Amino acid sequence: MWDDTRAALPVDSIAPDLYPFGSDLGAWADGVLELCTGDELLIVGCSVGASCAFEILHRAPERVGALVIVDDVLGAAG
Repeated sequence: MWDDTRAALPVDSIAPDLYPFGSDLGAWADGVLELCTGDELLIVGCSVGASCAFEILHRAPERVGALVIVDDVLGAAG
């Protein structure tokens, strides 16, 4: 989904599959943060990735320079 976008960026980027990190938002966020080497991150989250992006912001606000949310599922259940 993100390959063309990532190829056009002038900076390093990742688009990890979250599910191998575990079965909850905390594990996903921790896994992504471990992969990221930069001090200031631009986090883009789409759908369930948006929930993970918010969890990253919650766990490491000092590392998040910007947050972009696309088509979130927050509150979809209720």
